[in-house]
Amino acid sequence: FGFWESAEIRFALKFAKSKTIIELGSSVGVILGTLANKRLNTKFICLEASPINFKKLLKLKELLPHNYNQYNFINKAIAYGLEYVPFVHRTTKGSKVHEKKIKGSFQVPCITLSQIIKQFKIEDEFSLITDIEGNESSVFFEDSKALDKCVNIVAEIEDTPNATTVEQIDQLKKIGFVITAQYGRVYVFVKRKP
Repeated sequence: FGFWESAEIRFALKFAKSKTIIELGSSVGVILGTLANKRLNTKFICLEASPINFKKLLKLKELLPHNYNQYNFINKAIAYGLEYVPFVHRTTKGSKVHEKKIKGSFQVPCITLSQIIKQFKIEDEFSLITDIEGNESSVFFEDSKALDKCVNIVAEIEDTPNATTVEQIDQLKKIGFVITAQYGRVYVFVKRKP
């Protein structure tokens, strides 16, 4: 794993301590596996768009400690205003949603963060860990209400055709978050206390 992934793991261990943790872009479950061994009585909701990585993620479930934890897996992509998106699986680090179908892509069903919160009846505070290759920006701009109960976000943020890194950070600040830590493109945002 590269530099960003090790930063995501360190930050997740340090900051994602709520009783519900939502991970967008779980890949093969490295962060989940690390956190599951350190958390008790935690609800994990893990979304992975790649059907190939999702199969590996389901196999990992058999190895995860009980620890009174609850593990939930979703094989969908985060997208707004769409039912399906083309998704290309390259490697654990290079998979991504595309705007139009290309050779070798899978048609993956879509879900929004608000729908995840509703489906899993999340009413208390949660932590969000996200590395979905730039699709985070749609959550920040189009679904910011879903972040009302979010206490912290660990995110790899990059420039996208829809929003630059700076624009995404400014949006998160506008809706009540402050940067608490950063390593390269990986940021930790914490909700300001009212």
